[in-house]
Amino acid sequence: MTDWYPGWNWLRTRASGRSHLLAAGCHAVDALRWCSGREVVEVSAFHAHFTAGYEWPTSILVNARLDGGALGHVTSSTDFMLPYNFLVELMGDRATLRQDLIQSLEGPLDVAALAAANPFPEVTLVPAVDGLGRPAVRIECPMPGSADVSHHPFQAEMDELIACVREGRDSSLDVFDAQKTMEVCLAADRSAARGGVPVALPLIT
Repeated sequence: MTDWYPGWNWLRTRASGRSHLLAAGCHAVDALRWCSGREVVEVSAFHAHFTAGYEWPTSILVNARLDGGALGHVTSSTDFMLPYNFLVELMGDRATLRQDLIQSLEGPLDVAALAAANPFPEVTLVPAVDGLGRPAVRIECPMPGSADVSHHPFQAEMDELIACVREGRDSSLDVFDAQKTMEVCLAADRSAARGGVPVALPLIT
């Protein structure tokens, strides 16, 4: 993401973009919190600066300790020479999600039960196999494939916000939830600036 990006002029500065996590990687922190169902209690991070034009480090690696003893990791970078990607891996004690494939060592998953519990109409769950022919469940849905946000779910989010204002109801994600993600980003930036020293969360108690 350099000068071709429509948001380049604000994104690259310390005054408005601030950092890689605050400008872009916050969505990966959201995914970590949402997919795990847990909150971050401590982070340790390192960053580096390679891509020219940015006033802040262009790669950051964040290791996170989550409540309940789980571990998480977020990488956010402009330095990779490859197409935009947003990869998700969730490794649990009963099943593993790798991008769009769910697998379990306990045997085939109940696709019908998973489909019945799925609240998202644009998401379909279908039986599948991995590269070695082992049973799996594939998640079929639109995925962000570009840093150009025209096909990201921002329009749906704005539509929901406007509907909530008009109907006088709370949105599915509120400012207090956003604060938790922003605190993880700020804590990670603080840790990286201190050479990886762990920073505990929450920052505001």
